[in-house]
Amino acid sequence: MSSRVITKSLATQQDLLFGEGLQEQKRADGSFVLDKIRLVYPVNSVTELGGLDPEQFPKVRVYESNTVTDYMYKNDTYEPVLLDARSVDFSNLPSSDPEVVGKLWSDSGVLKVSGG
Repeated sequence: MSSRVITKSLATQQDLLFGEGLQEQKRADGSFVLDKIRLVYPVNSVTELGGLDPEQFPKVRVYESNTVTDYMYKNDTYEPVLLDARSVDFSNLPSSDPEVVGKLWSDSGVLKVSGG
């Protein structure tokens, strides 16, 4: 399989292909199938969610004040992504302080957060 790099000027930020899968784009010199960018689309406030095309932006990260919240489009609206405690596994945490701010570690079974 060969790959080609296609460069173009973006008309707007929405011209970026966020999401998953492939997207066909027609250009003056032909039709191209492009991989979508598998990233969470960044926005600056929850109010911006209403103006997004959920098919193009199924996953969104809102940077508002000092808070960062991920949203996923489902049930006809953007819903915050919540961590399901049943799927969290801490069995492979380091047993000594990693000395990296915010990293978790286990002190003889006691969950701790490193201060760096």
